[in-house]
Amino acid sequence: MSEIIQEQLEQGVEIDGETEEYAFDLNLFFGTKKDGNFLYEDSVDNFLNALTTQKKFPFSTPELRAELKHTFWLLDRVDSAKALAKKLQNHPIFSEYEIIVAAGDGKLSVEDETKKAFDKVREAISKNDKTITISVGN
Repeated sequence: MSEIIQEQLEQGVEIDGETEEYAFDLNLFFGTKKDGNFLYEDSVDNFLNALTTQKKFPFSTPELRAELKHTFWLLDRVDSAKALAKKLQNHPIFSEYEIIVAAGDGKLSVEDETKKAFDKVREAISKNDKTITISVGN
C-alpha cells in the first residue's frame, strides 16, 4: 500500500492546524458517496491495478491468479461492497472472475434476483472457474 499512498505519507494530514503523520484507514479508503461511487475513485483504481501488476501482490501474475481461483474479500459497509463489485466487473483482470456480493440484498442492479448469500456463492463456484465473493463484517 505504501507505493499507492506515497503522496499522503509524505504530506501527512492536518488535524486542528497541526500536521500529523498520515495513518492509512481502510474503511475511509473504501468509503462511498451518496451516489454509490467511491470517495477516492482514482485511489481504488490504483489499488486494483497494483494488485494485478506490482510484484509481491497476490494477483500480479497469471500463476498467482491460478492459485487464487475463489477468494473472499471483506469490507465494512454494504455500499462499499457493491461499489467494489462494480469496479471489479469492469477491471481488465478481475472481470475474468465471477463477482458475488454476499452483503445486504446482494443486488448490483434492480434486475438481479435476490438469493441467499450462501446459495449465490455455492452456485457461482460450481459454474465458474474463478470467483471473488465480497461481504461485510466488522
